[in-house]
Amino acid sequence: PAARSRNNASGLKIHALLSARAHSVKTIEITGERIHDSKMIQIGREVKNVLIIFDLGYFSLKIFSKIDHYRGFFVSRLKTNAKPKVVSVVSGKVSKKLKESIKAEKYPTISDFLRLVPQKGMYDLVCLFEVEKGQERRNKPSIEQKFRVVCFWNQKTLTWHSYITNLSAESLTPDEIYQLYKYRWIIELLF
Repeated sequence: PAARSRNNASGLKIHALLSARAHSVKTIEITGERIHDSKMIQIGREVKNVLIIFDLGYFSLKIFSKIDHYRGFFVSRLKTNAKPKVVSVVSGKVSKKLKESIKAEKYPTISDFLRLVPQKGMYDLVCLFEVEKGQERRNKPSIEQKFRVVCFWNQKTLTWHSYITNLSAESLTPDEIYQLYKYRWIIELLF
Protein backbone atom coordinates (compact mmCIF):
# COMPACT_ATOMS: atom_id res chain seq x y z
CA PRO A 1 0.00 0.00 0.00
CA ALA A 2 1.03 3.55 -0.61
CA ALA A 3 2.64 5.45 2.23
CA ARG A 4 0.68 8.67 1.56
CA SER A 5 2.94 10.41 4.02
CA ARG A 6 4.19 13.97 3.90
CA ASN A 7 7.11 12.99 6.12
CA ASN A 8 8.71 10.59 3.65
CA ALA A 9 10.57 11.89 0.63
CA SER A 10 8.94 9.43 -1.76
CA GLY A 11 7.02 6.20 -2.09
CA LEU A 12 6.63 3.60 -4.79
CA LYS A 13 4.45 0.68 -5.80
CA ILE A 14 5.39 -2.53 -7.53
CA HIS A 15 2.74 -3.89 -9.92
CA ALA A 16 3.29 -7.50 -10.93
CA LEU A 17 1.41 -9.98 -13.09
CA LEU A 18 2.07 -13.54 -11.94
CA SER A 19 1.25 -16.57 -14.05
CA ALA A 20 0.08 -19.42 -11.82
CA ARG A 21 0.40 -21.80 -14.76
CA ALA A 22 4.03 -20.90 -15.54
CA HIS A 23 4.91 -20.18 -11.89
CA SER A 24 6.63 -16.98 -12.95
CA VAL A 25 6.24 -13.22 -13.01
CA LYS A 26 5.05 -12.13 -16.47
CA THR A 27 5.34 -8.36 -16.04
CA ILE A 28 6.57 -6.02 -13.37
CA GLU A 29 6.29 -2.27 -13.25
CA ILE A 30 7.31 0.29 -10.66
CA THR A 31 5.27 3.48 -10.25
CA GLY A 32 5.00 6.39 -7.88
CA GLU A 33 2.83 5.93 -4.82
CA ARG A 34 0.07 8.21 -6.08
CA ILE A 35 -0.68 6.26 -9.29
CA HIS A 36 -3.95 4.35 -8.81
CA ASP A 37 -3.52 0.59 -9.17
CA SER A 38 -6.33 0.20 -11.73
CA LYS A 39 -4.53 2.55 -14.15
CA MET A 40 -1.75 -0.04 -14.53
CA ILE A 41 -3.92 -2.65 -16.22
CA GLN A 42 -4.25 -2.90 -19.99
CA ILE A 43 -7.06 -5.23 -21.09
CA GLY A 44 -7.35 -6.62 -24.61
CA ARG A 45 -7.67 -9.85 -26.57
CA GLU A 46 -4.83 -11.45 -24.60
CA VAL A 47 -7.20 -12.08 -21.65
CA LYS A 48 -9.35 -14.56 -23.58
CA ASN A 49 -9.73 -17.73 -21.45
CA VAL A 50 -7.46 -16.22 -18.76
CA LEU A 51 -8.50 -15.94 -15.11
CA ILE A 52 -7.34 -12.79 -13.30
CA ILE A 53 -7.56 -12.60 -9.51
CA PHE A 54 -7.60 -8.97 -8.44
CA ASP A 55 -6.42 -7.26 -5.31
CA LEU A 56 -9.07 -4.84 -4.03
CA GLY A 57 -6.85 -1.91 -5.09
CA TYR A 58 -7.44 -2.89 -8.73
CA PHE A 59 -11.24 -2.94 -8.38
CA SER A 60 -12.81 -1.35 -11.47
CA LEU A 61 -16.17 -2.23 -13.01
CA LYS A 62 -14.96 -0.91 -16.37
CA ILE A 63 -11.99 -3.30 -16.25
CA PHE A 64 -14.24 -6.21 -15.26
CA SER A 65 -16.58 -5.35 -18.14
CA LYS A 66 -13.66 -5.29 -20.60
CA ILE A 67 -12.40 -8.67 -19.36
CA ASP A 68 -15.88 -10.09 -19.83
CA HIS A 69 -16.11 -8.53 -23.30
CA TYR A 70 -12.83 -10.18 -24.35
CA ARG A 71 -14.03 -13.53 -22.87
CA GLY A 72 -11.62 -13.56 -19.96
CA PHE A 73 -12.49 -14.26 -16.33
CA PHE A 74 -11.98 -12.44 -13.05
CA VAL A 75 -12.48 -12.70 -9.30
CA SER A 76 -12.20 -9.77 -6.89
CA ARG A 77 -13.40 -8.75 -3.47
CA LEU A 78 -16.43 -6.49 -3.75
CA LYS A 79 -15.81 -2.97 -2.48
CA THR A 80 -17.87 -2.19 0.60
CA ASN A 81 -19.20 0.99 -1.03
CA ALA A 82 -20.41 -0.86 -4.16
CA LYS A 83 -24.17 -0.54 -4.69
CA PRO A 84 -25.20 -3.29 -7.10
CA LYS A 85 -28.81 -4.41 -7.19
CA VAL A 86 -29.61 -8.04 -6.40
CA VAL A 87 -31.63 -9.31 -9.39
CA SER A 88 -31.50 -13.05 -8.69
CA VAL A 89 -30.67 -15.46 -5.86
CA VAL A 90 -28.89 -18.56 -7.19
CA SER A 91 -28.53 -20.14 -3.74
CA GLY A 92 -29.08 -19.21 -0.11
CA LYS A 93 -32.23 -18.96 2.02
CA VAL A 94 -34.29 -15.79 1.66
CA SER A 95 -37.67 -14.82 3.04
CA LYS A 96 -40.79 -15.11 0.92
CA LYS A 97 -41.20 -11.33 1.08
CA LEU A 98 -37.67 -10.74 -0.23
CA LYS A 99 -38.15 -13.33 -3.00
CA GLU A 100 -41.37 -11.63 -4.09
CA SER A 101 -39.71 -8.21 -4.05
CA ILE A 102 -36.92 -9.43 -6.36
CA LYS A 103 -39.41 -11.23 -8.60
CA ALA A 104 -41.42 -7.97 -8.88
CA GLU A 105 -38.19 -6.23 -10.01
CA LYS A 106 -37.95 -4.19 -6.80
CA TYR A 107 -34.29 -5.00 -6.54
CA PRO A 108 -32.59 -4.32 -3.19
CA THR A 109 -29.00 -3.08 -3.10
CA ILE A 110 -26.57 -5.73 -1.92
CA SER A 111 -26.11 -3.95 1.42
CA ASP A 112 -29.89 -3.92 2.00
CA PHE A 113 -30.14 -7.56 0.92
CA LEU A 114 -27.41 -8.64 3.37
CA ARG A 115 -29.15 -6.76 6.20
CA LEU A 116 -32.40 -8.64 5.47
CA VAL A 117 -31.00 -12.18 5.41
CA PRO A 118 -29.73 -14.28 8.35
CA GLN A 119 -26.14 -13.53 9.27
CA LYS A 120 -24.82 -16.98 8.51
CA GLY A 121 -23.87 -19.18 5.61
CA MET A 122 -23.43 -18.21 1.99
CA TYR A 123 -25.37 -16.50 -0.79
CA ASP A 124 -24.75 -16.88 -4.51
CA LEU A 125 -26.33 -13.92 -6.32
CA VAL A 126 -26.65 -12.24 -9.70
CA CYS A 127 -26.28 -8.49 -9.32
CA LEU A 128 -26.75 -5.55 -11.66
CA PHE A 129 -23.88 -3.05 -11.62
CA GLU A 130 -23.72 0.43 -13.10
CA VAL A 131 -20.48 0.09 -15.07
CA GLU A 132 -20.64 3.63 -16.41
CA LYS A 133 -22.84 6.48 -15.24
CA GLY A 134 -25.11 8.11 -17.79
CA GLN A 135 -24.72 11.74 -18.81
CA GLU A 136 -28.04 13.54 -19.12
CA ARG A 137 -26.59 16.57 -20.94
CA ARG A 138 -25.14 14.34 -23.64
CA ASN A 139 -28.23 12.11 -23.70
CA LYS A 140 -25.97 9.17 -22.88
CA PRO A 141 -27.63 6.36 -20.85
CA SER A 142 -25.98 4.45 -18.03
CA ILE A 143 -24.23 1.21 -18.93
CA GLU A 144 -25.29 -1.65 -16.67
CA GLN A 145 -24.02 -5.21 -16.54
CA LYS A 146 -24.82 -8.31 -14.51
CA PHE A 147 -22.11 -10.11 -12.57
CA ARG A 148 -22.14 -12.93 -10.07
CA VAL A 149 -21.59 -12.02 -6.42
CA VAL A 150 -20.80 -14.63 -3.78
CA CYS A 151 -21.22 -13.61 -0.12
CA PHE A 152 -19.90 -15.49 2.93
CA TRP A 153 -20.66 -14.68 6.55
CA ASN A 154 -17.42 -14.58 8.55
CA GLN A 155 -18.26 -15.74 12.07
CA LYS A 156 -14.92 -14.50 13.49
CA THR A 157 -15.23 -10.90 12.25
CA LEU A 158 -19.06 -10.88 12.15
CA THR A 159 -19.02 -9.38 8.65
CA TRP A 160 -19.95 -10.42 5.13
CA HIS A 161 -17.12 -11.16 2.69
CA SER A 162 -18.36 -10.60 -0.86
CA TYR A 163 -16.69 -11.49 -4.15
CA ILE A 164 -17.54 -10.37 -7.68
CA THR A 165 -16.85 -12.62 -10.65
CA ASN A 166 -17.99 -13.49 -14.13
CA LEU A 167 -17.32 -17.20 -13.57
CA SER A 168 -20.58 -19.09 -13.87
CA ALA A 169 -22.19 -21.07 -11.05
CA GLU A 170 -21.75 -24.15 -13.28
CA SER A 171 -17.98 -23.67 -13.58
CA LEU A 172 -17.13 -22.98 -9.91
CA THR A 173 -19.07 -23.37 -6.68
CA PRO A 174 -19.21 -20.48 -4.20
CA ASP A 175 -16.71 -22.27 -1.95
CA GLU A 176 -14.33 -22.72 -4.89
CA ILE A 177 -14.57 -18.96 -5.59
CA TYR A 178 -13.69 -18.29 -1.95
CA GLN A 179 -10.75 -20.73 -2.07
CA LEU A 180 -9.56 -19.23 -5.36
CA TYR A 181 -9.49 -15.74 -3.90
CA LYS A 182 -7.55 -17.02 -0.89
CA TYR A 183 -4.90 -18.15 -3.41
CA ARG A 184 -4.28 -14.48 -4.14
CA TRP A 185 -2.75 -14.15 -0.66
CA ILE A 186 -0.03 -16.60 -1.68
CA ILE A 187 0.94 -14.11 -4.39
CA GLU A 188 1.11 -11.33 -1.77
CA LEU A 189 3.57 -13.41 0.24
CA LEU A 190 5.99 -13.48 -2.72
CA PHE A 191 6.64 -9.79 -2.19
